[in-house]
Amino acid sequence: MRSVTWLPPIRPAIVCISAGVLPAAPVHPTVSVAGVDLSVPGRANATASIAADDGSGAVAWGASLPSGATNVYLAVSSDGGRSFGAPGRFNDIDGDASCEVLDDGALYPAVAAAGSTIVGAWTSGRGASSVIHVEVRR
Repeated sequence: MRSVTWLPPIRPAIVCISAGVLPAAPVHPTVSVAGVDLSVPGRANATASIAADDGSGAVAWGASLPSGATNVYLAVSSDGGRSFGAPGRFNDIDGDASCEVLDDGALYPAVAAAGSTIVGAWTSGRGASSVIHVEVRR
C-alpha cells in the first residue's frame, strides 16, 4: 500500500467557538469565523478546524444532536473568508462521526486546503475502535 503525506501551506485565521442561547432551549455552542456564523441550528457545534490557501478557505466542525448523533459539516469560502457557502454534511454516514482530540494532540475533524481542493478527515465509531476517514473535494 502506498502512503502519501500532504502538507499544504496553512494561513492563520480566527476561529471562535462560543455559547449561544436559543430561547427556551438548551445552550448550543456556535462556530463563527471572522464574524460569520457557521453553526448548524439545534446542534452542539464544536471542534472547528480551518484551512486557507490562495483566497480559498474551508472550515470543518462537528455538530451533535442531543441524542449524541454527530455529523461533520464543511463550509467553503472563495473570497478570502469574507463569506462562506451554507454548511453541508461532510461525513458519509448520517450520525456516524465523532469529534475528538487524540492522544497525540490531533484534532478531528480536520481540514486542509490547497487552492480549490479541500481535504477533510474525521473519525467514526464503526466497530469496536475509531476509524479515521478522509475525503477530497475539488
